[in-house]
Amino acid sequence: MQKRSISAAGGALLALTALVLSGTAATAAPKAVDPNTVTTPVGVQIVNGTADTANPLSSAGLTSSVGSTSTPASFPGAESVIGTDTRKQVTDTLKTPYRALVELSGGSLSGCTGWMISADTLVTAGHCVWNGTKYTADFTASPARNDTKKPFGSCLAKQIWTDKKWLDSEDENFDWAVVKLNCTVGTQTGWFGYKVESDANLKGLGVTVSGYPGDKPWGQMWSDSNKISSVNTTKVWYPVDTIGGQSGSPVYTSAAQAVAIHAYGNVGSGNSGTRIKPELYNTLTHLKDAK
Repeated sequence: MQKRSISAAGGALLALTALVLSGTAATAAPKAVDPNTVTTPVGVQIVNGTADTANPLSSAGLTSSVGSTSTPASFPGAESVIGTDTRKQVTDTLKTPYRALVELSGGSLSGCTGWMISADTLVTAGHCVWNGTKYTADFTASPARNDTKKPFGSCLAKQIWTDKKWLDSEDENFDWAVVKLNCTVGTQTGWFGYKVESDANLKGLGVTVSGYPGDKPWGQMWSDSNKISSVNTTKVWYPVDTIGGQSGSPVYTSAAQAVAIHAYGNVGSGNSGTRIKPELYNTLTHLKDAK
């Protein structure tokens, strides 16, 4: 059984690696812990790489309906290896949608992946920004990084949002985060879409997970695809090859729309991510549009 750990060096909580047979059916998905608990956004301002926890940001209205359940991708002009490693390196990170993937590292963060959803907003996993005791806010965000090349430079976190249940108890069902950046690099990279899907539509849906795995030279982007094997109220499972470092990657369709945020690997039930359910969808949309 795969477990999470807090890196002694960086203090960042990352999903560890595990091996399962590629293409084999995943076991029945475990039930979510308290699936009726609502999304509860909590936000902090980042000042010189430190979270201002004494003055939390207002979350009023963030889960209220935005009147839609799907946001399209917009572009200008990999947790567990499952059996045979079928991941492929992305050698041209300037292609869409890869250009909107963001390498997160530095400071107290060992390494994670994020994805742009607007000019100044990215999504990642909650355990990439909260290490169990404090925020990991002093990282740099480098879109489309390719080995040592950073074609769009790097940005810093201006605000961090995650779920109160993640902060309080590290509840895997609410492992998500939104980062507002101190730049508008998304105007150059473009961004992913995201959407809410029914259980029926998610099961068997072809998805891809792309990001920055920790078992490869850092800064290399890798990608793998397969079909979603099972779902519950708050999570989705898929036999897609990933490794720690890809936490926070989008679990996305051929239309570059994310349906989940990659977070964990598990020998028994396969890799899994935080499902984009209506309340989380509303939260992402309100935050991406916020100035």
